Amino acid sequence: MKSVFKVFRQPIGGAGAARRGKGLLAAVAGVLATFFLAAPALADCTAVRLPDLNVNFPPTLVIPPNIAANTELATITVAVPGTAQGVQYATCTGNTYYSYYWQIKSNSYVANNVGSTSIDGVGYTASLSGVSSSPIWMDKQINTLDKEMKFLSQVYVTVKLIATKSTIGTGKLTLNPRGTGVANTVATFFAGNGTAGNSVVFNVTMLPNVTTISSGSCSVVNSAIPVTLDPVFTTAFSGVNSTAGEKPFSINLTCPTSISGVYMTLTDSANRSNLTDKLTLTQASTASGVALQILDPSGSPISYGADSISSGNPNQWYAGKPVSGKLNVPLKARYIKTDTQIKGGTVNGLATFTMSYQ
Repeated sequence: MKSVFKVFRQPIGGAGAARRGKGLLAAVAGVLATFFLAAPALADCTAVRLPDLNVNFPPTLVIPPNIAANTELATITVAVPGTAQGVQYATCTGNTYYSYYWQIKSNSYVANNVGSTSIDGVGYTASLSGVSSSPIWMDKQINTLDKEMKFLSQVYVTVKLIATKSTIGTGKLTLNPRGTGVANTVATFFAGNGTAGNSVVFNVTMLPNVTTISSGSCSVVNSAIPVTLDPVFTTAFSGVNSTAGEKPFSINLTCPTSISGVYMTLTDSANRSNLTDKLTLTQASTASGVALQILDPSGSPISYGADSISSGNPNQWYAGKPVSGKLNVPLKARYIKTDTQIKGGTVNGLATFTMSYQ
């Protein structure tokens, strides 16, 4: 039997009336004027400029496979130097209220509070603590009545990488290579309307290409695994479903240490809807009345299923737990009699396997 295994991945009238009309219009105008005067005026603020803060994730991030969208992939929290309880960071002028902002960019908001990255399927978001009574997430505007803006405590910035879909790319990480944000900038903390340069308190930046995101999936040592069964005579079989000619082989994997369990599904390449434990012979076969079976590490025949990574996929089975980044899955192949009459000849089968990490 030749078996090739491949990873599949991975929302109105007269003068009197005229006078009455004028009085009504004047009254309406007076009301409008009252509303206009009551409208709060946006403040202009002068910030105490703090040094920009650079944050970075570790040099390597291994992203686990089979993740759901909106899953947190990695988190870092860093203290902002120069911040502490009572430290003033802005002085504002204006009539009514004053605002401070934690945004991806001045006068620009990012969709769903998630900025873009260079990695397909990965976004980011960020929060500040110590500025308000609870952490504020980008993009956020906070209003206050205090002209002298002061930190409530030591300020911390937290940056999170978020999965935006279930399939994650790999490569060097950079922020905001596209979209509304500023390249290599996490977000900006500023006071007032944000249009004046002196309203910025500090920027949080991230150097490009410092972190490499890699896949958390196992790799196959040999992507094609030929298994050659020894010839047998038809007399080696007794009745239907009798077997002969067992031959051991193995699937050898190299896995990240983050993977604690590997599950597999074998798929019949000649009949992808096959859910039995008998591998269909390919058209290159000349024998008939027989099929092939693959046995799991316990010696039980493996039934076939769709090439899906979903947990609980029909006929998915537990292959084992990697040890020191290695997993060797011992298997066996054999002939099985499927008909009362066997015609001698060549026997060929083709199967693939799909790995799922749970």
